Amino acid sequence: MKNPYIFMFGKQAISTQKVFNDLPYWSRYPLSIGTEAVLHQLKKGNILLQRLNLKPFLIDLIEHKAEEPFNIDLKITGDQIFFYFMLHGSISVRLYKTETVVTTSRANRFYVSQTRPGLLTVSGDKGEHIGLLVSIDTDWIKNVANEFDTLKKFVEDFQNLSRKYEIMPHCRMDKKIHCWLKEIYSFDKKNKGALDGLLRLYISLALEHYHKLVNEREGMLIYRVKHYIDNHFCEHDLNAAKLTDIFHSTERTLRNQFKTEFNTTIHDYYTKLRMEKARYLIDTLNKPVRDVYFDVGYTDESSFRYAYNKYTRKLGK
Repeated sequence: MKNPYIFMFGKQAISTQKVFNDLPYWSRYPLSIGTEAVLHQLKKGNILLQRLNLKPFLIDLIEHKAEEPFNIDLKITGDQIFFYFMLHGSISVRLYKTETVVTTSRANRFYVSQTRPGLLTVSGDKGEHIGLLVSIDTDWIKNVANEFDTLKKFVEDFQNLSRKYEIMPHCRMDKKIHCWLKEIYSFDKKNKGALDGLLRLYISLALEHYHKLVNEREGMLIYRVKHYIDNHFCEHDLNAAKLTDIFHSTERTLRNQFKTEFNTTIHDYYTKLRMEKARYLIDTLNKPVRDVYFDVGYTDESSFRYAYNKYTRKLGK
C-alpha cells in the first residue's frame, strides 16, 4: 500500500535513522512482524516508527517520547480509512493551523476514522505516547463492512458527503482487543502466508468486536442525540430546548454529556455541520450565499455570514 501520511517535522528534526535491527532500548513494543523501523530524532524528543506493509493493511506502531508539549504536522496523502489503537498517553488531532479539534485519542481507547487528503496537526503533552495505526484498503473494508451495518453506513456515508474527516465512537480496549494485538505483535514474520491470514483474521475480529461495542454505545442517550442532530442539523428550529423536549432530559444533562463524550458543545457541533455543508455548496457548487443560508438552517443572512466568516477564519481561509 502507498504511504498514507507523511510527517512534516520542519525545523524540529535533527536526524532520521533506519534502526530495524537495532531498536532503541526504550522501545516498549518491538513489532516482530515489522519490515522496517525508523527513528526520528527531534530537538525535544524522539519518534520510533515500526512498519509492516502487507496489503490490505499498512500497520504502523508509533512510539513518541516527548520532552515537552508538541505540535507535529501531518500530510494525509489520499482518502484513508484508519483503525487506531491508543496504547499509552494521549494525543489530539486538529485541522492544520486552526484550533478545530478533529479528535482526541486517550490511552486504552480505539476507533475507526476516515480522512481525505490534507494537512493535520498532532499535539500532546510531555511524556510517552504510543499508538498502533492500521491503514486499511478501501475495497477490503467495504467487503468486511457488509456484515456490520453501522460500519457499512459509516463507510458509505463518507463517500457520499463532502466532509474532510469522520470519526466513529472511541471505545475502551478490553482484554479481547489486547489479546489480539499481542498476537499481532509477536507473530513470526517468516511465515508470510500465515501472516497474511493472521492479520486478516485478527483485524476482522477487532472490527467485529468494535462494531458490537459501538452498537452498545449507539443506544446511549447522548448518541441518540448526536444521530438526531446529524439528520436534522439544517432545520431552522434546532436548538437545545427542542432536544430536551424530544429526548425528555434536561438541557444541563445533555450539555454535560455531549461535551464529555464528543469534546464539543451541542451548538458548536451542529454549527460545524451547517458550515461544512455551506462550504460545499459555496465552494464546490458555486452557489451564492443568498441561496445557501436558508438551506443550512439559518433564517437570517447576516447571522449566517457572521458564522461562516468565523468558520472560514478558523480554517485559515
